[in-house]
Amino acid sequence: MCAALAFVGCDEDEVAKKYQVTVNVSCETASIADMSNLAATAVGDNGSEIAGTVQDSTITFNLAAGAYNVTVTAQDDFYNYAGSAKITVADKDLDGITITLGQSKPAGTIIFKEIYTTGVQNFYWTDGFYELVNNSDEIQYLDGIIMGIVTNGYGDVSSWADSLGNLPDYYPMTNSTVYFPGTGTDYPLMPGQSVVCATRPLNHAARELTEADTQSPVDLSTADWDIYIPQSAQDTDVPNIPNMLVAYRTFGFDFMPATAGQSLILAKLPAGQTVEDFVADPENIKKPAYSAALCIPSDYVIDAVEILYYNKDLAINKVILDKDDAGYTYYSGSEGEWTDPTYTGRSLRRKCTKVENGRAYFADTNNSSNDFILGGQTAVVRRQFTEAD
Repeated sequence: MCAALAFVGCDEDEVAKKYQVTVNVSCETASIADMSNLAATAVGDNGSEIAGTVQDSTITFNLAAGAYNVTVTAQDDFYNYAGSAKITVADKDLDGITITLGQSKPAGTIIFKEIYTTGVQNFYWTDGFYELVNNSDEIQYLDGIIMGIVTNGYGDVSSWADSLGNLPDYYPMTNSTVYFPGTGTDYPLMPGQSVVCATRPLNHAARELTEADTQSPVDLSTADWDIYIPQSAQDTDVPNIPNMLVAYRTFGFDFMPATAGQSLILAKLPAGQTVEDFVADPENIKKPAYSAALCIPSDYVIDAVEILYYNKDLAINKVILDKDDAGYTYYSGSEGEWTDPTYTGRSLRRKCTKVENGRAYFADTNNSSNDFILGGQTAVVRRQFTEAD
């Protein structure tokens, strides 16, 4: 018995053994010494998250053997910075790793506040919604803002990446890409104000159920915008709710990301360029071997949310560039681990950083791992906040 206990103890020690991993951080456009809030997180393939210890421009981790995605973020007075690398820890300490920080965009103005695409049983997915909020202290305008679904690899590396896994400096859109009408100042959004864009603006919480169904958590009958796809015979135009317009369509009954998760962007074209002209330019329609896609340059993106597609291997394969989203978020069907979220009624919502005079402000560091509640919560339309998270 003593011999058996000794063997078990040794086995547990081997499982728990940690190795020191050293990461050197650099930046081509700014000095690391001038940055604040330098931080790094290593996320294992099993979903574990380990914070690194920062010393000047060097970060150290104590990690068990396994594969990790390491993300480094920082800020200065004007910009966010981010970089990432995939590493594998085997049976020894690891050094010589360098992560170069890219200059990320400043905090956005109109951003995603809550995203709901998982649907509910039984195969009910038309209750999706996207709530956008003006997170700035100035009036913003919805006119011409594009909302799109980024083509992903459904758990694998994006087919748009090169042979080294590098993503292009643009985003290939899939399904339907939509945008707000207006000539520039027709649809103002006041500071702190939000709008709800609904796949189908109906009271889904009142639908008649069969034995296999689960009730939807959302009533979208008071949505501000209808994401109506007139090219689809299955979609229905709900009266009295204004329609977003379709910029480009590849397939699908509705505007609908995968129920297991799919990344989204908001984009704004340069002044003087209309969405119609942008789509009409053949340079913006790129065609790999299988199908054509509308491709939106990263420079036009005003908000991006990397939403990982659930896969059994729990693989982390980003389709959003670090400069637009240094991290990622994900839906999960259960608390504390990453499980299949399909038809669970879960949404992803951005963290509230403060509430002043009844107005909520939301996290926007261009890192969804920090900005969103990982795993999600039950969907709530126009969620209210009385205090910060």
